[in-house]
Amino acid sequence: MFITAFIKKILKIDKYTLEESRAIYATNTIFGLAQSLLGIFVPIYIFNLSKDYLIFSNNEINNGFIWVCSYFALSSLIVIFSIFLFHDLIFQWTLKKTIFFSKIFLIASYAGLSLSEHSLYLIFIAAVFAGIHTTFYWIPYHIFFVKRADDGDSKFGTETGRRDFFTGLSSTLGPLLGALIIAQLGFPILYGLAIILLLLATLPILIFVKENRHRRHSFKDVYFNFLKNRKYLKTSIALGGNITSNIIYIVFWSLMMYFGLNSFVDIGLLTTLSGIVSLALLLFVGKMIDKKRKLGIHTFGVFVNTVLHLTRPFFNSICYLYANGITDNINAPFYSVPFNSSVYEKSLEGSISDFLIYRELLMHGVRFLVLVLVGFLLLFTNSWTWVFYIGALGSGLTILVNF
Repeated sequence: MFITAFIKKILKIDKYTLEESRAIYATNTIFGLAQSLLGIFVPIYIFNLSKDYLIFSNNEINNGFIWVCSYFALSSLIVIFSIFLFHDLIFQWTLKKTIFFSKIFLIASYAGLSLSEHSLYLIFIAAVFAGIHTTFYWIPYHIFFVKRADDGDSKFGTETGRRDFFTGLSSTLGPLLGALIIAQLGFPILYGLAIILLLLATLPILIFVKENRHRRHSFKDVYFNFLKNRKYLKTSIALGGNITSNIIYIVFWSLMMYFGLNSFVDIGLLTTLSGIVSLALLLFVGKMIDKKRKLGIHTFGVFVNTVLHLTRPFFNSICYLYANGITDNINAPFYSVPFNSSVYEKSLEGSISDFLIYRELLMHGVRFLVLVLVGFLLLFTNSWTWVFYIGALGSGLTILVNF
């Protein structure tokens, strides 16, 4: 009893049971490892397969980029459709069921990606399952996190930093481990390992978490209370900017590193080493945010992140790639923790679940439009590094979440 009380005091989890807190962090940690094995390599995997499918352009590079953009754009479009199709089902079920089925959908997505070696068109099937997974996992997860992690002060800096720290403990090793598996055994084995980890990730929440069903939701409320509400205009712009910066980073920075380093192991090593350094900052930044230093911390993070985007079109040396990648990961706590903390705090202003539905609809709507626009422009240009200016614009706009 004393040990349990002591841990609860340290972690500030009085509002929910120790078992539930362990389940939240354990599920996200295992899930983070599974995704980190593949995350940075999925764009590279699709790009390499596209060389035999010059459908969009005779320029091999631009054609590959458009294939990758098509995968992520379709995934976002499916998120939007699946929210409309399955929102009643999601909120009728408990978190246990939605988390479990979300992993089934993600496993199906990984299976589709693995089979895409035989036909690249299967990436579109994978994208459909990935989109449904996002709806079934992230909306219920964020709702649960906001309700359970708030310790009464309506601030989420410490909680967000702690969650990201535990996730980072495992996921920082993922890129290097994934790279070694790709180099020695190939992508199919990596997909198989990720699927096993996803199955394991469902167990903590299935066993320990207790949650009642949610109330019914109306898209009319989501539209009028958030999407059309001028009060949330700056928040909407910030969310759109955040997802724009993220998707440019995920697609084009991953491939820029691949072009420059030309080694899965080097990419994995760079990502893992810089991730380890950033881990030490997560808890510190989270606590500083809750001490009313959020705007200053986020302003610094946004400035650095924007500058990193702006410099990428001009340099491609190995030394620069390492310097940019390491700086980016070290800066991540200053950029992402205050942003996510602010978003969680804004969700408390009204209906938490309606706000988080609005968040997913807006972010994936913007991501879809940005990727379609980038893909269209790539059809008429012989270069691609200009996309980082779009990433820089998105990064700068995220500062509006504080106002």
